Formats: sequence, structure tokens, C-alpha cells
Amino acid sequence: MEPPTAPNSHAMESIATSNRTPCSRRRASSSSAPYETPASSSSTLSPESVASSSAPSSEREPHTEINTISNTNEVVLTKKICPYCDFEFKTFQNGRRHVFQAHGLRDLPAKAMSGFRPLVYNSSNLAKYTNQGKTIVVKFACISCPMAFEEKAELARHVDCQHVFPTNMSMDELPAGDHWLIGDEDMTLKFYDYRCMCLDTIRSATPMTLHTQFNELLAVSGILVLQRRNYYESLPVDTFGPGLLQAARASVLARFDHSLFDHAVQSKIQVILSNYVEDEWSGTKTRLELLTLCEAPSTNAGSRSVLLAIEGLLAFLPAKIAHCSNLIPDDLEHTANRPDYKVGVYASSGYGFAYTNAFGEVKRSPDISPTLLVKDFYRLCRFAKDAIDQHNLANVLTFQAVGSVITFFVMSLLSPHVYTMTEVKRIRLPTKKSDALDLVGHLGDLLFVADLFRNHCIPSLKDLKAWTCPTLSPLFLEDTTLSPRKRPFDLTLDN
Repeated sequence: MEPPTAPNSHAMESIATSNRTPCSRRRASSSSAPYETPASSSSTLSPESVASSSAPSSEREPHTEINTISNTNEVVLTKKICPYCDFEFKTFQNGRRHVFQAHGLRDLPAKAMSGFRPLVYNSSNLAKYTNQGKTIVVKFACISCPMAFEEKAELARHVDCQHVFPTNMSMDELPAGDHWLIGDEDMTLKFYDYRCMCLDTIRSATPMTLHTQFNELLAVSGILVLQRRNYYESLPVDTFGPGLLQAARASVLARFDHSLFDHAVQSKIQVILSNYVEDEWSGTKTRLELLTLCEAPSTNAGSRSVLLAIEGLLAFLPAKIAHCSNLIPDDLEHTANRPDYKVGVYASSGYGFAYTNAFGEVKRSPDISPTLLVKDFYRLCRFAKDAIDQHNLANVLTFQAVGSVITFFVMSLLSPHVYTMTEVKRIRLPTKKSDALDLVGHLGDLLFVADLFRNHCIPSLKDLKAWTCPTLSPLFLEDTTLSPRKRPFDLTLDN
């Protein structure tokens, strides 16, 4: 079923309608000790400390075991809230169930409190201890252990590092067979090694810089970025050499159709656009001619998508590139987690929502911080991965527009715990009438994107559940600082 048309978005929708050595491979029998949160950032609570610490509140460590305070004039009340959203729960079991159902994180351990029940943050306890003259300390309780945290972002980091991602990863996690091979190179095992190293990094106290280490952050979630560029400072060259990355990208793109654009249709488009550029035809007549060509019996589905994209673009020339801002169905609960654009597919029977198979992020000016560009790209990777995990999709199309340059990517789950975010095409759209003929040179690229979206961004015939892996919490990026626009960075989107 064709995705519904969003206002002012015909063009987009028609097209899409540290160099470090890798850590040694962990075996099941590995004797390495579990990783722990640094002592400066964690502590625990005991029954005796329901109201107790001689240290002033400003000197207390931010993470404690529930109710570990020695000052008898203080009492800790713990909030039972999801680490990743604002959902509140009454029991920790319900909290773990919510995290599984809403965020896809399974196998979280049950909470062990050694028979001690923490004091819950609620109106009754607030009134009770306020009337007793107590100083109330509010903390966020972990759903799987006795830890509590003053900041919700720290709670999310703790849950990710200690409970979601194994502290002693083993290759036994990877299903046997189905590895991704490039010649004699096992990309699945190579990426496994790299992911282990990245997990070590996020568990350490080493600060992560988004615009220079986005590859490492994405690798924790199982995502390998493959752009036209084939050298990254944050990827270990001895593991992922430029030649191997280039071959990996070619291997991904070879899985998709590469049809030639119909020469007769191309010639007619060139004539139509020439008349438009030379002011022989008005914008309205030009668009009507394109739509007429679109409806011709000899025009195939791929060419029709490209024609609709061009017609939609001409409606806004000369002008700035239009975009859709959060124009999406309400299936995402939190506005902050919404992309600028997405395509929702609905079932032909009952018209119920089925899945989302395309996402986009738009920055109308190229003169912005690289950190914001990388942050948008990181969000697209998360959206696409979540769509694959939740709806068992074979591929998901994404695009990132920076000024008039649009870069298309496709995410695929190629082998166990290896999601590839592969650059497909980069196109510079005309922003003035005189440049409209430039579109003729991009007809083949537009056709490739249209065919990829229509034929490959669909539910997979294979059950991919055994290949999926957890996703790093977005709260890791909350404290990201912006970098200057001219500072070099690994992601290339605007040239």
C-alpha cells in the first residue's frame, strides 16, 4: 500500500515514499572480572540508613544503595520510574515488564533487596516525613538492583552498563552460522571485537565526544556506519581498513536492484524542464506535463515515483526547501524522540498502523554545529534500528537533509548483532528555477532510492529476533556540548 502523502513533502515522500587495537575476543570461559561503575559515582543503601549520614547533603555521593543515609534528620524516598521514559510503576516487576514491552529490553535481572523494602516517593510519605521535620532526599531507584541515583540520566547509564549489556560478553551470544563474510574476512567477528572494546569504553570514566566518537557509541548498539568515505579516526584501522569498509559498503548495496532509468521518459523530462527553465512554460503547466507523463501507460512504477518527486519539488521553486516538522502519527509518546519526518505504512484491511519504514532529519541551513548534525544522524540510526527490532523489517530507509544536500542511508540487519547504516546516494536539490535541469543528472540515483524503498523496506520473510541486540540509551547524549562549525569530524553530509 502506498504510504499516505504528507502536506508539502511530495519530493521526499516520492523518493523515499583513538585508533585503537581491537580487544581480544571474549570466550564463554573468560575469567575477566565484571565491570563496575566507578566508586565516585555509585553507592548503596541499607536498612539502617533509612534516615542517616553525618556528611552534608552537598557532599553525599550521587548514587547510593536505597536509603543509605546516616543523618537521622534525613530520609530517602525513591522514585519508581522507567530509566528511559516517564512511565511510573508501583512494583519493580512491573517496571521490568514495561522496559521489555515499551523499549524491547529483555532478560533484566530481578531486583534483590535482601528483604528490605525502600521508602517510596509518594504524597503520603512526603506528608509524613515533612510533618516529622525530616529533610527529604529523592533518588531514582534501579529496577534490577539496590542502587539509587540522584539523576535520571545516571540511572539510565547504570542500567545500560550493568544490566542491559553483558559485563562479560561471550561469542556464545552470537547465533552459529549466518556470519557476514567479505572475502576471507568475517565481518561479524570483527565487529564483535570492536563492539566489546566500545563497551569497555562506555563503562569507564572516559568522557565520550559525540561528533568524534559516534562510531563507538553506535557500535555499542550493534550499528556499523558505512559511508562513501572509507576512513574514520574512531575506527581501528587494523580491524576496519579503508579497503574493507569500501568492500563492505559495496556488498550491502549489491543486495538491491540497480535498474536503469527509462531513456524515453528521461528525454521527455529533459524537454519539460527545459521549457520550464527557459520560461516557455509556467510552473503550473510544467507540473501538469510531469503528472501527465506520470500517468502514461508506458511509465513504470519507479519512474512514476521519480516524476512525482520532481513535480513536488517544482511546487516550491524558487524557494527554500520545504520540510515536515514532526508531522507524524501519535505512535511515539514523547515529542523529543520524534524525527522531523517519517513514513507510516497502514494495513490494507482495517487501516491499522503496521510499521514505519522511512525516517528523515532536516536542517535547512548548512551553517550549524557538527555536533547537531551527528546528533540527528545518531537519532536516525536509533529510529531505524528500533523499527527493525519492533517490526522485523528487512531494511529501513533514512535521509538527512542539510541545506539543499540530501544524503540517503539504508539500515539493514545483515548478521547476528550487526546492523549496517549504509550511505546510498547523495543528491543536491535545486533551490532556484535555473538549476531545475540539474535533476536530469540525478534520475538514476532517484530511481535507485525509490526502488529500494518500495521493494526492500518491507517486513523480512525471516524471523530476525535472534539477531537483534539492545540499544544504548539516548540519555547518554544529554550532556553533549556543541563543537564549532568548522571543526573537522567523521560524518560527511554537506558536500
